[in-house]
Amino acid sequence: MKKIERFLNSNYYLILITLIGFLTWVMKDDYQQYNEYGMLLLLIPMSLIFMLFENTMYTMPLFATLLYIYNVQGMNLETISGFHFVYVLFFFLVIGPIVHLIRFKPTFKKGALFLAFFLSALAQILSIFYVKVTPTYLQISLFGFFYLLLYVFFVSTSKPSLAYVMKIMFFMSLLLSGEILFNIYQGFQSYGIEIGIKERIKLGMKTSWGRGDYGWGNINDVVIHLVLMMPSQVYYLLKYPKRLVLWFFPLLSSFTIFLSASRGGYISLGLSILCFAVILIRYGKRHTYYNGLIALVVTSLILIKFPVLVETAVEVFMQGGLDDLDQFSSSRITLYKHAVELFKQYPIFGAGWESMTDIGNPNRIQVFHSTLFHTMAVMGSFGLIALVVYFYQTYRLMIEKRKFEVLFIIIGVTVTQIHGLIDNTQFMLVYTFITIILMVSIENNTQIETKTVPILN
Repeated sequence: MKKIERFLNSNYYLILITLIGFLTWVMKDDYQQYNEYGMLLLLIPMSLIFMLFENTMYTMPLFATLLYIYNVQGMNLETISGFHFVYVLFFFLVIGPIVHLIRFKPTFKKGALFLAFFLSALAQILSIFYVKVTPTYLQISLFGFFYLLLYVFFVSTSKPSLAYVMKIMFFMSLLLSGEILFNIYQGFQSYGIEIGIKERIKLGMKTSWGRGDYGWGNINDVVIHLVLMMPSQVYYLLKYPKRLVLWFFPLLSSFTIFLSASRGGYISLGLSILCFAVILIRYGKRHTYYNGLIALVVTSLILIKFPVLVETAVEVFMQGGLDDLDQFSSSRITLYKHAVELFKQYPIFGAGWESMTDIGNPNRIQVFHSTLFHTMAVMGSFGLIALVVYFYQTYRLMIEKRKFEVLFIIIGVTVTQIHGLIDNTQFMLVYTFITIILMVSIENNTQIETKTVPILN
């Protein structure tokens, strides 16, 4: 058992998971069954680790990878309302923790965020008293309690170290970059050789490379999670300042987001780069500055060599111009108006998760592309209170811990939550699961030998 635990602590374990995850994700359409087999290949060992080890930290990289590799195209209400492979995944997901609880009998603790998750769970279901209740409504609304249970379980059973969590974030950033680059490559190839390389790049960036559906989310979702994970790459620039090769990874991730032509991604990337620059200047050493200068020169040369990248990025970002804000925001202003209308109709507990499913995205849950407006529409004033409590407790937790690694988690969480003002973050399934892992890791950190930083102090 000690040998297995040493392997689970190693980079080999994380590399293996990442490779299996990427190969699993690329299996879609005619190869969909192999996507399911690949997920089982990760789910089964995850269940075994739950059953065999008291410290559930070793399941975290498997859990994170599984969230990023479910690749079913065109998911809608029918996907989750009938029997689907996702429920097989759910079975394997819960059987391991059940055995773990029976075998190890952990002492349950509420944790620092219990109230936030409890209020959030209530906020997502309280509209049940006056809206039409359907199986789909129940399935989605009850997820708030699943988040609560998952948080309580991990906070009661895991003993993670922040160093281990930074490794998880690093390898997840590589997996996400790989997914975007694979779609870009497929799109680039599909345009044919009849047009030149520059025209293919321009066409690809304007159309999300013809492949905006990543199975578990769209291009904006993938970019949000890449931005969430990217700070770990900068963490290693400071941890190993002499290793120039490490600069390749943040450059690759930035270039990937740039090519993706996700407009929200551009905003998040810009904010991230600003934060990274401040951190590197503040905590960097001589080699950090030398290597950073080299990276800056290489980036500048690429952009000079391919000016079409900058030209197309500006054109994509400014779609429609600023004269028509609704068109510029991809109809978000209209969505926000709908959210306000629903809030006026149901000011206390909101209109529920199935509100306005007939507008914009037929046969799909209506998401209002803003944490604020989505909360108002779906959960009302009670949801807004739960949201305030959540932000207060999470930032209080992160600021109180003040470990060096936490500083990078704060950057990722803050930038993506700012992105959430115009897109989907809070209350979204994958994002919530990932942030639970991050918050539990901060709260239960067992790593002692790490420096503290003066966060807001």
